[in-house]
Amino acid sequence: MPREWRDSRDASPEPVREQGSPQPMSAAEARRGSTLDVAARLAADKSMFAVMPGDEHGLRDMIVQIGVARDGGIPKGTRQADEWGFGWAVKFGRATLTRWMRPRIGDNTIDVTLEAWYEAVKLFWVSHHMQPGKKRRERGYTQALPSSALMATYGHRRVMRDCGRYIGDLSLTHDVLRGLCQMYKQLFGPDAFASDQAEIYANWMLDAIEKMLLASSVPSWTHELHIVWLAIHTFLIATGTRKDEWTRASLLDDCLMRINFVWVDDVTMVPLPMTIATIASRRKGSMLRGQSSASKCDRLNIVWIKQKQWFRLDEDEPYNFAYAFQQYELAFPCPEDQRSTWPAFSPTGDEHAFSPHAAAYQHKQLCIAAIGAKLAADRTIHSYRGTLASKHAAARAAGAAHLTHAVTQAHTRHKTLEALLSYEKMRPHNFADNVELSNRTDAGASIQNQPCR
Repeated sequence: MPREWRDSRDASPEPVREQGSPQPMSAAEARRGSTLDVAARLAADKSMFAVMPGDEHGLRDMIVQIGVARDGGIPKGTRQADEWGFGWAVKFGRATLTRWMRPRIGDNTIDVTLEAWYEAVKLFWVSHHMQPGKKRRERGYTQALPSSALMATYGHRRVMRDCGRYIGDLSLTHDVLRGLCQMYKQLFGPDAFASDQAEIYANWMLDAIEKMLLASSVPSWTHELHIVWLAIHTFLIATGTRKDEWTRASLLDDCLMRINFVWVDDVTMVPLPMTIATIASRRKGSMLRGQSSASKCDRLNIVWIKQKQWFRLDEDEPYNFAYAFQQYELAFPCPEDQRSTWPAFSPTGDEHAFSPHAAAYQHKQLCIAAIGAKLAADRTIHSYRGTLASKHAAARAAGAAHLTHAVTQAHTRHKTLEALLSYEKMRPHNFADNVELSNRTDAGASIQNQPCR
């Protein structure tokens, strides 16, 4: 690659100001501008197919509200990815004087070949200018994966789609990407594309964390914070719930609430009034019913809301969430009429939720104190998810035939079986046993090699 091109990664010429539509600097700005443009064009339409003719003001107002609703429906993660991908298109455009807002659909000047090459050139440029993330840098990589440039392309294209812009064919881009990936592998080795997943917890690690919490031994933590994290620790062991489901980055985010958990009658299983007296009265064998919150793959909580979670109270069992949650609620009582507004887990035991950052930071502190910095480095809150799936897989291999993949999926609430399988980690001796079993097994005659009669 020409050195002068590589050195242009910090170049920032003035935004393109040629005749044509504005070149917004963010995905949100692009979407808002597109909505206003559509409102103006539809309001000016005098054809026989005009929408709401005679009420231009009402039409404009409605289109703006539709735009707000559309943008509000974009998942948080997708919105962030779109901003990131759009940002790379802007960087490419500013460095090469290329318009990143592509032609509007229906424009008679659209050149199909040009648009396909735009996508290929942009991906090639981005792949050579994108820096690797922190973890990959620590492992010795000096460039980001070429596939990361494709993720940026997808983000930019989603914005173009929402803005009514032409989206070029990606066949050429995919061909270019395959070549770049091959070059990347030759440069950085055969393991260059290995996925970076958090490590799972062995039981001794979970024991060490639980003992640390029971003894209130995490440096600088209050006794109350240990109670909070014991409830979270046992909950994550039992469910593998994603961090974003029980934390909040903003007040608009969905969050697991106190009302999601309720004690039920020992005989009828009917929910009981969630008073302090009820919570304190629960004894060994009592059942706590849980209900999942919205998640990234089920934003309206349609799929798993009917699959209740059940936890049996037993203070003698390790990692017993029902008991830990009972003690948490007794330590931090919530008024019964406010259970729908208090988060299930709070760093202060009240209406204030954990932020994702605070939860991750405190969990890292906990792990370092319990299992040491080296082992804690590759383990996160998300590690509980892989641990639960792997526990089920190990139990299944040991003879627990009832723990089918479907049952595990109901516990972890993965959207697909393929996603679940990517989290399961097979034990080394189980893999070796399978090899020996297959070695001893005769495959037999197949249909293809049966003799003709």
